[in-house]
This record gives sequence, structure tokens and C-alpha cells, in this order.
Amino acid sequence: MSGYAGYVCNLDPNPQGNGRCVPSCNGTPDCQGGRVCDFDSHGIGRCLLPEMPDGGGDADGSPMCSACSGSTPVCVGGTCVQCATSADCTTDPTKPICDTSSHTCGACSSDSECAAKLGANPGVCMAHQDGRCATDGETVYVENKTGCMDTTVNDQGGTSAVPFCSTGPVQTVIANNDVRTLVLVRGTVNAATSPFQRSATRSEVSIVGQQSAVIAAGAQPGLDVQGGRFYVRDLKISLSTSVGISAVPGNPGPITLRLDTVNVDTCQKGGILLNGAAFDIRNSVVTNNGPGQQGSWRARRNGASHPGT
Repeated sequence: MSGYAGYVCNLDPNPQGNGRCVPSCNGTPDCQGGRVCDFDSHGIGRCLLPEMPDGGGDADGSPMCSACSGSTPVCVGGTCVQCATSADCTTDPTKPICDTSSHTCGACSSDSECAAKLGANPGVCMAHQDGRCATDGETVYVENKTGCMDTTVNDQGGTSAVPFCSTGPVQTVIANNDVRTLVLVRGTVNAATSPFQRSATRSEVSIVGQQSAVIAAGAQPGLDVQGGRFYVRDLKISLSTSVGISAVPGNPGPITLRLDTVNVDTCQKGGILLNGAAFDIRNSVVTNNGPGQQGSWRARRNGASHPGT
């Protein structure tokens, strides 16, 4: 963002202070005319000229930096650093979050960090990949609410404004798409009636749950993967009269399936069926299922992995 977002009262005892109005800021990129973003003792950012005596003091009373630029464009405590807040972390998408102790930009570690920086849509941290905060443009939204739809044309639909009602149309979008590879499930939705099939040479698809997300299955598995690389977290799969999750290579195969904080519950023919699929399962619970009829992997585990066959 560039330009001034508004003005604040600068009460510091300096030539720009003493009750004068100065431009407000969240980081130095908000400031113009050679000014830098300086935070007062209340955490209010102000655009001030960096040199003394024209500039003010920093929050701890130390002098302002001389002009900060390059990889350390922000002045904090008289020192040029990478960031004062996450709003300053704009150069590298894989380092979107400011560590306010070291004042360095790094990878995200939680969805809440990304929601605070970019908003609730999608509000997803891709820590399992490169540490970026996911964007709206890479997301397929699934939420059974008023105005949702269950059809797609030319890989369209599944937006935050008009989500898919179920996971049914998702396969059409992700089959050959390497842009929209985050599937965000909110609340309880119905499972797809056909499998997910994707080439293993394409990028990984992430299926992430929010708002107590549940995929409610029927006669089909809650998640049926027959080819590709998939990562699933924060999701419950339940009430299938089949297995909860099936990962059996079909067309095009092969499969790599990663699960983190997934609950598979009350699926009549078993919890998870893995046959020839590479897998990594962590922090997940598989209960009240079965009995499995095809050698499904059914256990309560903190972590399990297998390279596949």
C-alpha cells in the first residue's frame, strides 16, 4: 500500500510533534517524501522524516534512524530492520509474517496470522508447503449456505461469494489446474460422488477445513483419491456407508496422501483404505469405523508414514 491512510496527532516534543497532525502508517511503504514509519509508545505509526532534528524519537525515546532502505526499510529503536509489523513483509510471499522480537519476516505458522494480515478469505497458512499465506485467487471454496452452487463451467465457481455446496464440483476445477489448488471446506458439506483424479506430476492439492468442517459421506467414501498428491488438515469425515477415506491408485495414479488433524468417524466399511498409496498421517483419529473389508488402515495414531508401493 502506498499513500497516507489518514492523520494522527504527534505529541512527541520535536519539530514535527507538539500536537501536529502527521500521516499515519502501518509500515514505511505507507509513507512518502522520504519519511519512515515510526511507532510511538502507544504503538501508533507516524510518517516522520528520518533525520534529527526534523524527525521524532522512536517508541523508546531513541533517535530515529538515518534513511532506511533495501532489505531493512523500517526504523525501530534507532535501527533499520526488516519489519515492525506483518504489513511490512511484502517482498517475499513465503515470508509474510513479522517476528516482532527479531523484526524479521518469516513463514506463517497459523491460519490466524494470515487472517489478521490478509483477511478471512481464505485465512489459510500454507505452512505444510512454503509458509505463504494463501490468496483468494488460489482457493476453491466449499460451503453449504444460501446462494451456493453445485455446478461449474470452465473451472469457474467455488468463490468466496458463491461457494460450491458440496465437494462434488471440485474435481472439475482441480483436474488440470495448478492455480486453484487450495480447497477450503467450511461447516458441514456432502461428499463428492466421484473420485479425485489428478496426475502425480502436478502440484499438491490442499484440502483445509474451517468452522468445524465435516464432509458427510453416504454410499461413497468421504474422500476418494485415485491419483495425485493431496494434503488434508482440520477436517472430519463421517457417516459413510463405505470407507471414510480411500486412497487406491486408479487413473492416472499414483497417490501421495498427507493427513494432519483429521478425524475419520463412523464409516461402516472402515476408516482409511490405503492400497499402493504413499502416505503420511499425523495427529489424526480414526474411530468407530468398520470392520474394514479390504485391509484398511484403522488405528488411533499420532503419526504414521509409508512411502507406498
